[in-house]
Amino acid sequence: MNQVFLDYSKYYDLIYQDKAYQIEAEFILRLIRKHHPAAKTLLNIGCGTGKHDRFFAEAGFQVTGIDLSSEMLEIARASNKGDSFQYLASDARDFRANEPFDAVVSLFHVFSYQNSNDDALRFLTTLRSALKTDGVGIFDYWYGPAVIHQKPGSREKKVSSENLEVLRKTNSRIDYVKSVVEVDFEIKINQKNPPLQRILNESHHMRYFSCNELDLLAASSGLNASHFAWLSESRAPGIEDWNAYSVVMPC
Repeated sequence: MNQVFLDYSKYYDLIYQDKAYQIEAEFILRLIRKHHPAAKTLLNIGCGTGKHDRFFAEAGFQVTGIDLSSEMLEIARASNKGDSFQYLASDARDFRANEPFDAVVSLFHVFSYQNSNDDALRFLTTLRSALKTDGVGIFDYWYGPAVIHQKPGSREKKVSSENLEVLRKTNSRIDYVKSVVEVDFEIKINQKNPPLQRILNESHHMRYFSCNELDLLAASSGLNASHFAWLSESRAPGIEDWNAYSVVMPC
């Protein structure tokens, strides 16, 4: 997990320039206000380049972001400056906050990078330890029944900026024994000035989860959990919902 974004981070924001960060952040903010109207402090586990964080800060939150990738954090610090932001290099499985937070979030499937039960439990222990007793946690992941039903395949995505053209080819396969999707990326970069061509190859292993698994993992970490389809405040995930999320609160 710690090296998968080493080179990819340079092109990450360009590849995901069409991601609806504001819509997602506003959705998360509604959930936080629903469960903890007075919340003011927020920990973002696996914050990446900090694209959600700007919207959290604009809503009045004091934001702390942690990530394993120093390259990602460098971009986040350059993008989000001021007293509302703090960024720390840390492994989500081992981080311990000096002071607990009103809200802890982890977005864009960071939880699915926790491939083993031990990794998942350590992640949730971090989340639990970082929450105040009346705090709320929200994290998303790949939902197992939908992944198995829809099945991952191969696809391409081409994006460009004034100076770059990036073609990403994705090939995926399921390891049914480990409940993991092995996602292989080939990223072709064509830089115009100065002229440069590169090919990057990276492999991301993404675990998918069922609600029963999540209930057990959450309870073992001292958390009560509810599970929903992504961007829905009330609907349980189904076979059409590759992306799902859980709301957790201390027991």
